[in-house]
Amino acid sequence: MKRLNLPTLVLCLVLSAIMSCSDAARSPRNAASADAPDSLATVNDSTATQDRSNARKDDARLASEVVESMYAKTALVQQGQEKATTPAVKRLAKELETAYTALTGRWKYLVVKNGWALPSGESAVAIKERTELGEEEAAVFEKKWLREMEDRHEATIKKLANSRSQDAVMQALCAESVARLKELLKNIKTVRESLE
Repeated sequence: MKRLNLPTLVLCLVLSAIMSCSDAARSPRNAASADAPDSLATVNDSTATQDRSNARKDDARLASEVVESMYAKTALVQQGQEKATTPAVKRLAKELETAYTALTGRWKYLVVKNGWALPSGESAVAIKERTELGEEEAAVFEKKWLREMEDRHEATIKKLANSRSQDAVMQALCAESVARLKELLKNIKTVRESLE
C-alpha cells in the first residue's frame, strides 16, 4: 500500500469535504427545508393569533353596535309612550322599554368587562329618524312607529343570529337576545295588526 504524504492527504480531505457540501446542496432536504417545520409552526401560530385578534375585533364591533341600537330603540319607545294615544301602543312601549333596559345592561356589562369602546348614545341617523317620526300626526305616528320597531327588531335579530363569535359568553348573550327580541317582535306585530 502506498503511503500518502501530508499535502496529498490534506488535498484529499478538502476535495472530499467539497464533494459532500455539493451533494448536500443538491439534496431535496437541505438546511432550509430542515428548518421548514419550525418556520411553518411559526407561521401557523402567527395566523392563529391574527385570527383570534380579528375575532375579538368582530365581537367588539358587534357588541358596540348592539348597545348603540338598544339606545336608539329605548329612545324610540320613550317617544312612543309620550306620543301614542292608543292604550295598546302605550302598554307595548312600556313593555319594550323594560325589556330594552335589561338587554342593554347585559350588553354594556359585556362591553365594559372586555374593555371595548362603549357607545355614548344612539347614532345621529337614529336621532334624525326619530325626530322626523315625531313630527307625524298621532294616528300616522303609531302605525309608522310600530313598523319602525318591527324593522329594527328584525335587523337586530338577523345581526345577532349571524354572529360568528367563538366566545362562549358572547354566543350565549346573542342567543338569549335573539330569543327575547323574537318575543318582543311577536308582540309588536300583534299590536300593529290590531290597529289595521
